[in-house]
Amino acid sequence: EVFSEITEYLESKQRAIQVIQLNGQNITPEDLTLTVGKMAVGEVESLKIETASLTDLVVEALDEIMEVIPELPIACHELAQILVGDSPSSCFGQFNQFLEIWDVLKERQSQVIDLLGIDAAAVRVGSVTISEHNSRLGGFTQQARGFMESSDFPALSDVLSHDLYAMAEVEETIIEALRTYV
Repeated sequence: EVFSEITEYLESKQRAIQVIQLNGQNITPEDLTLTVGKMAVGEVESLKIETASLTDLVVEALDEIMEVIPELPIACHELAQILVGDSPSSCFGQFNQFLEIWDVLKERQSQVIDLLGIDAAAVRVGSVTISEHNSRLGGFTQQARGFMESSDFPALSDVLSHDLYAMAEVEETIIEALRTYV
């Protein structure tokens, strides 16, 4: 109950919990209920909650995303080149890392959208909404994973050099659109 009240209060002040320390140990928001639910009140020696402005968190997340975005089209091109070369299977690790980076980027973008209370289906970037773009991107990344798993390197190279490259070029526009809500 106490954390619900704290969260409610912070939301009214446009702030969010950034760090929770219970008895000197960092607790993730996901583990908070589980951890605190098992403790008796007498077991709590210290509780520290650090907060941050929602605006600051959003701006920080958008800046972090913008640092990575210019690398995406370059990575698409470089991976596609390796895939049409003599040793296409050598880029398996790089390809997985590329997809992980994109997953993190989209997760951060989703967090920003949630923090700003935006309907991604209503925000247009070019001829599509953010939701439509992300759905298409998800389809292309799944297709790319399938091509890598089946060692269909020419098809994977094609998806990287055309479809994912085009998707990567839209990411900066999405971030700029999100910045208008800050």
